[in-house]
Amino acid sequence: MVRGIEAAAKGMVALSEKLDSVVNDLANISTPAFKRLIQNISQSENYPINRVFLQTDDNRAPFIGYLGNGSELSTQALDLSAGGLEHTSAKLDVAISLNNNAFFQIQTPNGIRYTRAGNFTLNNNDELVTQDGYPVLSSANAPITIDGQNVVISSDGSIQVDGQQTDTLGIVSLDNPSLIVPQGSNLYSYSGQVVNATGFKILQGYLENSNVNTVKEMADMIALERAYESGQKAIVIEDNETGQMLSQFRI
Repeated sequence: MVRGIEAAAKGMVALSEKLDSVVNDLANISTPAFKRLIQNISQSENYPINRVFLQTDDNRAPFIGYLGNGSELSTQALDLSAGGLEHTSAKLDVAISLNNNAFFQIQTPNGIRYTRAGNFTLNNNDELVTQDGYPVLSSANAPITIDGQNVVISSDGSIQVDGQQTDTLGIVSLDNPSLIVPQGSNLYSYSGQVVNATGFKILQGYLENSNVNTVKEMADMIALERAYESGQKAIVIEDNETGQMLSQFRI
């Protein structure tokens, strides 16, 4: 019975963690190019049941199966499906299309991070930066300076300022979604091999929207809350049964 309580509690922890992820998804519905996190809950390690109350003739208990030890978050990966495109007409807004694995490179105090959010701006040094002030990197892994009025960003990421090509956006491919880890501020780290992206198209004056499906996330939230409540009820039942069993042995 104690193991039943432990299993229910472990499952509730997994449900709570997944619920936190769903809430975060819903909070970022309006965040440009936000990517929802896919999390799967599965049965954790099972233990073999080798002993039973019914003994065999040779006094050995037969193997009868496995006893579950609760549920846990088994896998998680970033959902790289594309969000819709929004036309903004802003000259420093850019969206990546055609290649869902392609990302912009961003220089941060903690190293290079990656994002799909192209709502860029300029800092006081005329450097192209994110909304948090982190420099956007070129194909040469250097900050991009835009000193001029007429800015044209071509479909291959090349940048022309007042008719002169000055730089090219550094677009890379992160091919394994399970190795992409959210770092906050719509930035991601990646522990796999980073390669130059191909097959993408840059759209100037557009932003990619979040890929969060509000209806699906709300349905998932309701299902998770009901499952969590079921876990609470299971713990109460197990606790009551344990109390009744112990009361039979009291003198």
